[in-house]
Amino acid sequence: MLEDQGYACAMGREPFEEDQLIFIDHDHTCCPVSPGTETRCCGRCVRGLLCFRCNTALGYVEMYGELAMAYLSRYDTKRPTREVRLIRQGLSP
Repeated sequence: MLEDQGYACAMGREPFEEDQLIFIDHDHTCCPVSPGTETRCCGRCVRGLLCFRCNTALGYVEMYGELAMAYLSRYDTKRPTREVRLIRQGLSP
């Protein structure tokens, strides 16, 4: 997988450094983790390899993305995106 990604972060596309920590991104709904336990992954739900920054950002987007989009849409002077319109209507994008 690392070679397939060109030895770079799957999200940010920045090349990994020699001793840099690499994080395995996976679908957490596939392998839920109980509070106080280590993160586990079955291996079937792996999406890619990420750097710390992108792994952290993706976690926040997954947890708070809809909330952030709804907030930002209140201040957007342009026409809202399809996703924002759906969120406003209480639907999933």
